[in-house]
Order: sequence, then structure tokens, then C-alpha cells
Amino acid sequence: MKRILLVLALLGCVACLAQVVYEAETVVVDQKKLLRGPRPANYRGWDFWETDVNRSWSGGGNVVRGAVVTRDLDPMSPDAFPIEFRIPAKDPVNTLHIKAARTIGVSLDGGKTFDRVTWSANYKDVKAKDGFIDVIVSNCFAHDEDPSECGNSYIDCFTVSPSTDEKKMGTIPNPKVNFPFKEVGTRIPIDQVRGYESIKDGKGTGKLTIEVPDDAAYQVALQCRRNVEFSMDGEKFAKARYLATVANDIKGKSVDVWLRPYRGNDGPAYVEYVLLAPPKARGRSTPFDGAAKTRVIEPLGRSVTPIPSGDGVLVTWRLLREDPPNASFDVFKGEEKLNSTPIATTCDWFDPNGKPGDTYTVRPSAGQSGKSGTGKVWEAGYKSFKFNDSEISTFNHVGIGDLDGDGEYDFVFKTPGTNIDPWDAYWYPSKTPYHLKAFKSDGTHLWTKSMGWGNETGVWYSPFVVYDFDGDGKAEIAMKYADGDPRTPEGHVISGDEFLVVLDGMTAKEIARAPWPSREGFANYNLMSRNQLSMAYLDGKTPCLIALRGTYSLMKAEAWQLNNGKLENVWMFDNVGLPREYQGQGAHSTIVADLDGDGKDEILLGSMALDDNGTVLWTTGLGHPDVMHLSDHDPDNPGMEIAYCIETPQPKNGICLVDARTGKVLWGWGEPTTHVGAGTCADFDPTRPGTELLAVELHGRKEFWRKIFSCKGEVIGTKNISNSRSVYWDADLEKEAVSGRNVKDYFGRALDGRIEGGVIAVCDLYGDWREEIVTWLPGEVRVYSTPHPAMDRRVALMQEHSYRTSALNGSQGYYHVPDLPYLPSIESDNFSLTMKSARHCQVAVSASRHAPLKGTVTIGKSPAAPDLSFEPAKFSVDLKPGEVKVVDVSLRGSVSQAVHIPATLSRDGGSSLSGRFYVTPLKVLPILPADRLLPAKSFVSQSGGEVFIADGRPIAADGCVAGWDKEGHSLTWEIVVPAAGNYAVAWVYAAKDNSARTLEVNGKNIGEIKFASTGGFGVEEEQWSVARTATLPLNAGKNTFKMVNAKGISLNLAYVFLEKK
Repeated sequence: MKRILLVLALLGCVACLAQVVYEAETVVVDQKKLLRGPRPANYRGWDFWETDVNRSWSGGGNVVRGAVVTRDLDPMSPDAFPIEFRIPAKDPVNTLHIKAARTIGVSLDGGKTFDRVTWSANYKDVKAKDGFIDVIVSNCFAHDEDPSECGNSYIDCFTVSPSTDEKKMGTIPNPKVNFPFKEVGTRIPIDQVRGYESIKDGKGTGKLTIEVPDDAAYQVALQCRRNVEFSMDGEKFAKARYLATVANDIKGKSVDVWLRPYRGNDGPAYVEYVLLAPPKARGRSTPFDGAAKTRVIEPLGRSVTPIPSGDGVLVTWRLLREDPPNASFDVFKGEEKLNSTPIATTCDWFDPNGKPGDTYTVRPSAGQSGKSGTGKVWEAGYKSFKFNDSEISTFNHVGIGDLDGDGEYDFVFKTPGTNIDPWDAYWYPSKTPYHLKAFKSDGTHLWTKSMGWGNETGVWYSPFVVYDFDGDGKAEIAMKYADGDPRTPEGHVISGDEFLVVLDGMTAKEIARAPWPSREGFANYNLMSRNQLSMAYLDGKTPCLIALRGTYSLMKAEAWQLNNGKLENVWMFDNVGLPREYQGQGAHSTIVADLDGDGKDEILLGSMALDDNGTVLWTTGLGHPDVMHLSDHDPDNPGMEIAYCIETPQPKNGICLVDARTGKVLWGWGEPTTHVGAGTCADFDPTRPGTELLAVELHGRKEFWRKIFSCKGEVIGTKNISNSRSVYWDADLEKEAVSGRNVKDYFGRALDGRIEGGVIAVCDLYGDWREEIVTWLPGEVRVYSTPHPAMDRRVALMQEHSYRTSALNGSQGYYHVPDLPYLPSIESDNFSLTMKSARHCQVAVSASRHAPLKGTVTIGKSPAAPDLSFEPAKFSVDLKPGEVKVVDVSLRGSVSQAVHIPATLSRDGGSSLSGRFYVTPLKVLPILPADRLLPAKSFVSQSGGEVFIADGRPIAADGCVAGWDKEGHSLTWEIVVPAAGNYAVAWVYAAKDNSARTLEVNGKNIGEIKFASTGGFGVEEEQWSVARTATLPLNAGKNTFKMVNAKGISLNLAYVFLEKK
């Protein structure tokens, strides 16, 4: 037996010697075509990447790297950068294996024909000429496999062996490959598995029979390349990626597995071995009883908030969970009591004589106990936080928590607003580390803390959250952190220790640290650089930190509690070896809530949920969602649901509603989807019970379609409404949209036009239950609160646990507004007033699900607009529980300025609900006649990126330039004017965030043009605005305008306007 093994070993050595591996960079014919040194951001050719961030994949950590290709090119065109390799070959006829990444073009006939090669290729019977094999590689093909894998193309190495060798699957790849997973178990070489003969040629379909011992229950997996498909029945095949689990809990029997090459292969498939591993322990096997003796409660004050409103001041305050059901309040200005009867139906009071400088106090009415509060009028109509640092002009996220324990929310701002993505197509080196800046609610600056060079400046590298983790009544800051400067020469962070660090909220002094989930096991830099951080009450009483790594494939979660100044591990989870439906289910954000009703929190990672003990609660297997919202979306389904828009291509259910307790799909869009990459879900239509889901299908970076779904899955519209941030703002119980400078009804006109800056947060921070809007402008953050009187009251939204955890998670990942676990419009009577147009109004009245509603609606008049009238101005309602009545109302007359028209729903036998129409003049953009406009899409050249033209936007009848989001990306126009002279220049644009562009005219630097946020990218009229430059001298005839993206922030441009002065 020993002799036989020795012979096999010697034969294996001979086979290895027959193969010769050549690193790609060593066999480039023209080394001048291979850039060495730092790769400029706009460089499109090949470079020698000697600090490969994916070292576990490439041989020796070195590759020849090409640019990202988004569309197919002529292989021999200069834009495709064809490059020649000359590979030594001692034998006249050879087998040539090319190891690459993503998609390239390969020619063996001098460039006459090119094969499309994805990841690897194997060529048999390749003839050598004069001892060499000549290969031309062209960077000419767009990668069209998994969208999450798109990025730079790479050439790693060439392997040459005599064609007389019989190649086993798994022996041809570069022997230096270190597969990314650390396995625990027994490896069985593929050629020792029964059935190997049926697959060894890498063609067709073969069957393996794997014998599993009876000493334990094993997990059965295949170590393979990404281009293998497997089946357990010979009919239904799934794609295997790296380490693919094919069976679980198998003991003492055989497992049949059918294998075949992936349909898109350009060469043979590879399987290296079978792995038999005992089931992996995940999560926690014993109940967790955390450090908290009782549930940690965030103490809140009364938060009296006086806001200028019309000709007076609107005072609002919190209703707290600990207040009695019959709580009532009195309002004082100084020592003067303003109300004659206790205020018991709302938490607001309008003072028509209020003015800047006034101070108001709210107290429980006589005979009642509870908290009091005092507040001074917000003189500017918003709360402002100013930053003296000259370099602080943009903001990324804001963390919200009570740092000093006074019952009011304080703020931790993350700056600058840079957001580098780990994907190769978007990555660039960080210019400065992130800094956290803490401010008390009154504007006092507490401290500034660098997040360090160990966190690159993008949301995926640098999560942080703010909450009271130790139960002392004051919030701490938790964040991902690394000591020192571990960057490579190019700027990547791929090594060095990383930590979960907890800081004192008042001083930023470090309290505790623990290891961050490791980089081990991730296939590449993009995948390993996806980090998130959250908080969950895993035992129902103790707030625990959840550190997360991985989104698109491998996913890790580690739970910690802060106990006596130390971080203690609660459990760990990863999905290594779990079946396909557990892989790549992560999202761009994290949601925490009690999904199964056991009083303890679960963690919604995306399309998969973890139970409180760190085990899988359920998975849909749908893949990576770009949008997810948790709420009681469908009032007819018990409990909460999750609304999804799925990025991963789906034959169906790319848009769906899922039961939060079970993960069951309640309904799904039945058509195929490619990339549902944008959307929002909120209760924004008062005529329908439940929420509405807006979903946007993207093809590449372009919008393909958008649809609006009811909570039952019906397509109820395709109107070009915005997926702007939603907000509870006016008196009614459905949500409004933050659109440009306006807050507006989704299907109506603007309510307010005073919001400035890019929105970074929406949540209930101050005053009554309506939400605040947090925006940023250069060097400043503002908090806006509603000026509209309320019609009813409810407990502060931040005291709803899942809403509070969602607001907490808003400081990391991609931001989404927090969702309530219930819908106010379903739980309470709703009285909604919407201006649909300048002449058309809508009144929607709905009864709560708990009781019928009977009463009378009356529309009043405003002294500021006595000529306005409504028809009908009065009507009755008689509704069953949950029923809705909609009445269209005509408006007669016009206004030259905005006015409020009061309306009342008088409920029989009960209190009244009050609201108001906000009637405004029709908005007209200050744009001169169309024959003086030059469509922005008529640019003559661009450099440093590639924009596209978006059609169908209001205002932009000729289409608009979109996707202009890379720093240094320039557009050039040639504009002809009939005569020399001075011209006024204006730009019609839309921008979600504050942006800037530098301008050159005829080679002269004009300077930087600032474009203030309009609240969106122009899908609604309100999201367009005009930016003007100084009067410019122009030549008769052709003039060259060159505009450069100065800060890497996106901007849509519709027209350039010139007027001779």
C-alpha cells in the first residue's frame, strides 16, 4: 500500500513539473504599455498592480489590471487597449490556461478573431512558434455575469503544459491559488470520488457519488471554480461559487451530485475536491441574560419647540409613553397662561401674538403629574449648527442620542461628505480621514474625533452608531476603528487589526474595544469592505452591539454587550457552507425589530433574518435588496411586513412583500427584473389603506421603468413621482415628500418652500409626533420642524422601539427614513386635504380600523384670500371601520401668494379634526424663451467619466445630462453666439445634494459654481432650479465652455442659457 501511494505521489510531481506558470506582467511584449506606479483616476489602459487587494485570488499578489468596461468595444480599437503577451513554450503543441478576472477578449491568431473569456479559459492543441505562444488580450468586453462582481478586468497568469498530458479537473489552475475559505473537515481529492471518470473531461453532464461516513452528521461541499453548475436530481441545476454546500446533516449514506459546466464558460469547469465537514455551530446555544436588570429605557423630556408659523408662533411638545391616557397640558408665555381650557386632543398651541425671543413653558394641567418643559422660539425657523473649521463643508451621516442625559437629543456629525465605494469602478484613494463632531442640542461643541486612516472615507468602511449601551442614562458612540495608517501605497486598507470601539459620549474617551469581524474568507477587496453596525435588545432588556461584515456573498455578524466597561461576546454567525439561499442576502442597511413576537430583537440583514440567538430565523433566498422597509404595510395581514426591491436579477418577486415573522412572500411582481435599484415605501396615498411601494428598475445606470404598487401588489400607477425622503409633516396621518426646497404631498402640490440643503436625516426629534428634517449646507447643519398645527396626538415616535432602532441605524450604511411598526392612518381617523392642482383639491376621510366614523366636513375661508371659494364646501361622511371616502373639490379664484384655507371634520359625539389647504401660485421657473436655451446634452466631449441622457423629466423636455458623479469628470460645450459682448449665463439643474463645478470659458478659469440642493434629480418639477454665473465676455462665433465636477457629487443638467447684456 505504501508503495502504491509513493508511485501516485511521484506521478503527481511529474504532472506538476510538466506545467509552467508565467505571471502575466513578466511576459508583456511592450512593457511601455504597462503602467507602473500609482494608477490615475481617469487612466483607461493597463497597469501593473503589485499591491493587489485580492491576494488570496491572484498568484503572488500581482496582476495586470485594465479599466472598467461598461459596453463592448472593437477589440483592436485604441479604446480597448489591445496588449500582446509572448509566453515561452518548450513543446510544439501545448495546452494553454489563462487565468483572468471578469471579462476580456483573447486572440491567438494575431488579432483577427477574439474569444470572449470570463474568469478563465483553457486552449488545447495550441502550436508554439519559435518556442513561444503569442496572445493578444483586449479590454473590449463589458462584464455581464453577476452585477456585484463588475469592476476592473485582470490578467493574472498563463499556465503552459504539453497537450499530451491528461488534465484532471482542478489541476490546471495556477498552483499558487489559495482559495479564500478556511475549511474545517476532511478533503477528498476529486479524482478519488466515484464517478470522476464522467466529469474529468470538463464537458457535458456527469454524476458524482460521494460516500459519507456514519461516525457523524456531515455537511457536504464542493471546492470549485465559479463556472460549475450542480444538481441533486439531475434536472434542477444551481450555480456553484467557490465553496458550494450541496447537502447538510448526511450520515452513513451516499450523496449523488450531477455536475456540468456553467452555460457561459469559455473553457472547462474546475472542481478541486469534496469537503466533508461536521455541522458548524452558529449563534448561541443557551439563553442570553444580559447585564441589564430591567429594560434600558431612553429617558426623554417634554421637548417644548416653538416655531414661527405664519403671523405667530406654533408651540409643540412631546406626548410621552409614561403620560396617562387622559393627560392634558397648559401653555405659558412667561408667567401668562395662554389656554383657557386644558389642551387634551393635540400637543400644540398656536400663539398669534408670538414673536422671536419669546419663551414658552408647557406643564401638565392642574391635578395631573408629569414632566414640564421650556423652549425659546427658533428665530430663523430652524435650529442651526455652525462649523468654524474652514475645511468642513460637507457631511456624511448624523448620529442621534442623548449624550448628556438631559432628555434632549444631541448630535454626532460625520464629515466630510465623501462616500467612496469599494467597487473597482468607483473606488479612489481617500484624501482625508472621517471625523466625528459631537454637539449638544443647544449647539455647544463637545469634541472632535478622527475615525483614523484605517477607515477609508466611504460609508461601507466606517459605520458608527449612538445609543446608551450601558444603561447609565447617557449615550455612547460605537464605531469601527483601526490604529495607525495601514493603507497600501495606492490607498487601500487590506490588512491590520480592526476593532469595535465604544467611546464616552461627552468626552470621546475610549471605554472598550473588541475585534471587528475579520477579513478572512472574503474573495476580494470589494466584498470584504462592506461593514455595518447596529444595536439590538437580544434578551429584551439589554442593548447589544451587532458588528456586521459582508453583503454580496460571505456574511458575518458578531454580537457584543457592554458590561462594566468591557465588551463581552454574546454570539457569532457566518454563512460559510450554508446553502445557496443563505449566500449574498445582505442589504445596504440593517433593520432591527422584534419580528417573531417573543419580546427580543431580531436582525434583518436583508433578504435573511437572524434570530435573537444568532441563528437564522428565515431567508427568502432572493439575494441582495437595494430597498427594504419594515412596517404594518398591509393592515389585513397580522403583524408587520417587509417591502423589498431586489437588485439581484429575478425571474419573479424582484418587487415583493414578505411576512416579517415567517419570511413568506405574500405577493410578488410576476415579471422578470434585472436590477430594481431604487424606490421607497410609505403611506402616501390617503385614498387607499396601507402603504404604497415605488419601485424603479435600472438597466445599468439608466432608469428603465418605475411602478407604484398597492399593499396588495396591484400596479396602481407609473407616475413619475420621486423616491424622495418621506416625512410626517402636516396635520394629516399619511406621509409627505421632501422634494427640493419643498415639502409636498406625493400626489399633490407643495406645502412648504423653506427647506434648504441636502437631507441627511428625517425623524421625530423635537416637539409633537411629527418629524424633523435634518439638512446640510456648506459649513452648517440645520434642523427644520413643522410649522403646521396638528389635528390629533400620539406618543413620541422615538419611543416606538423599531422606529428608534431604525433612526439609530441611519448613521451607517445607506440612509433610509425610519418606519413605524404601525400606520397612524389605520389606527386613527384620518382627515386629509391635498391640493392636486391650482384648481383641483381632494378631501379624503378614513375611519380607523377600530370604530365607525360619522360627521361633517366644512371648508372655511381665509381673510388673506376672500375671493377663494370651494365647491362643495360642506358634506357629510358615514364610514364603517377602515372605510375611506374621497371627495373632489373645485377651487374658484386665484392667489398671488401662498395662503392657508382651514377645514374641519366635526365627528358626531366626539372631538373635531382640523386641517388646512395650502394654496400656492403655480410655480414658474425663471427660464427665458426656449430658443435661447442650449440643451445640456449637446456637449461635444467629456473626460474622466461617462454621463448618460435621462429622458422623461419635467422641465427637461430635451432630456438631461445624468450620472455626472465622478470627481474630475468634465463636460465641454461649444456655444455659438452671434456677436461679441457680455453674456449672462444660467444653468438649469437638479441635484439631490449640494454640489459644485469649476468652469473654464475659452481656456480661462472662471472659478467654482455652487449648485444648492434641489432635493432630487429632477423627476418632479419642484426639483429643478437655476444657478447663475457672473456676466461673461464671449467672442463672436464659437466659445468653449468646460465644466468639471469639483467634489464628486452628482448633478443633473438640462439647459445652458445665455442672454446678451
